[in-house]
Amino acid sequence: KVLSAFETATFWAKNAGFEDEPTSSAYLADKSDDDTRIRRYIYGDGANADSVQLLAVEGGGHSWPRGYAAFPESLVGRTSFDINASREIYSFFEKHTITQANTIIEAK
Repeated sequence: KVLSAFETATFWAKNAGFEDEPTSSAYLADKSDDDTRIRRYIYGDGANADSVQLLAVEGGGHSWPRGYAAFPESLVGRTSFDINASREIYSFFEKHTITQANTIIEAK
């Protein structure tokens, strides 16, 4: 079974022990005129590294946010320029070390 992005985030949140529904922050600042919007969903309290987060691109297609569009928009949909997906991922891994991940896994 293929899960949606939201279902995948919920799976990882429950695996991490977060049973509550996610909180949804307001839309992030619209930095471009590309007809997309970004909403951040947070499972957990969001303090430190204690959360699972999903950045949902509304109005976007199957492309990498702020990335190079290898295929035409008519084929893959709009590319959002409101966030840089590569920077968001780097920021996540900068806050979550392998040691932290192993400690969480061993505690279960």
